[in-house]
Amino acid sequence: MKQNNELILEKCVTNIKNNKKEILDEDTVNKLLKSEDDIENGRVRDAKEVMEEFRIRFGF
Repeated sequence: MKQNNELILEKCVTNIKNNKKEILDEDTVNKLLKSEDDIENGRVRDAKEVMEEFRIRFGF
């Protein structure tokens, strides 16, 4: 049995997929779904660290 938050997320994903032509193109929807998966699985980095890396690497 799915937990309540899984049902809500599944319903949101279904709604996005059903209405994607009205809201977003398929590529954007796929990127958003991947980003949700990354967040849920801890594949994230602190924005300050990334910006510092860019500053050093590219001279921003």
